[in-house]
Amino acid sequence: MNNYTELIKDILSNGEDVSNRTSQKTRRVNFRTLEFDMSNGFPLYTGKPLSFKNIAHELLWFFKGIPNIKYLIDNGVGIWSSDALRYNIDSPTKSVPQDFSNTFNVGKVAYVKKMAKLGDYRPYREFIKKYEEYVKANPNLGSVGNSYPIWWHRYIKELHISHLTPENRRNVFVSWNDKSVTDSALPPCHYSFQIIVNRDNSFDLLWNQRSADLILGVPYNIASYALFMKLIEATFMIKPRRLIGMLGDVHIYHPHIEFAEQQLSIMTFPDFPDLKITPKAELYNYEYGDITLDNYSPLEKPNIYTPMYGGII
Repeated sequence: MNNYTELIKDILSNGEDVSNRTSQKTRRVNFRTLEFDMSNGFPLYTGKPLSFKNIAHELLWFFKGIPNIKYLIDNGVGIWSSDALRYNIDSPTKSVPQDFSNTFNVGKVAYVKKMAKLGDYRPYREFIKKYEEYVKANPNLGSVGNSYPIWWHRYIKELHISHLTPENRRNVFVSWNDKSVTDSALPPCHYSFQIIVNRDNSFDLLWNQRSADLILGVPYNIASYALFMKLIEATFMIKPRRLIGMLGDVHIYHPHIEFAEQQLSIMTFPDFPDLKITPKAELYNYEYGDITLDNYSPLEKPNIYTPMYGGII
């Protein structure tokens, strides 16, 4: 993970402070790359704990091609809940039942946002929990629009071993288009990738990401694409070699700067964990029980208050 920590140093030393769509400023640099040798192990960040359950279920949700969050909620994953709620409140093309409008109205949204900005997250958590219970009974009100599941499912459903050859330069996936930008809960952050197969039956994957939250998001994105590569290996029997990320706006939110500085004080990291996968014939057939993570021993999360207002509705 040395190149990741070097990127933290780069932002802290050379970044510029800019505003964005959230209420928190960021310190950023533009257009940086990260590269990981997959032969060194599964690159799940160990400088702080990451939820592998969230990472795996989100990727499997992409594979399934069902653009509502009920699958995530049923599996205890709430990372898309606030985005789905915002989409269902704000989208002018969607009609919603009266009880939904009464419960999740603009006034209540404004209240939970205000309380969160003041440091009281309880109303927000209760509000989101109520929404998740509503979605369990009304899955159509958990839609995220033309988002990742639609585009990922379309790609992996068509991916075949005959495409994974050294001669093929067209293994390209793109989710950035008119529908995904204008009619989705969140325009794609990581919006494309390309797979290139080598003569020794190994393959490299490069993903492109327009917006990269280096502290909260990027370690998650690294693990997600690494898991994708390992699932390709289990399905098509070709070996992952290099994972490369091309990052556009690479930033650290101001409330996370102290945490970032603490990460730099960590001189060593524990070993990467072991990942085991029960092979399936098709990528979209994998379930969470087919994936086992062993020996994940991250360092404890530093005791630091790091509010992230970008996740609030």
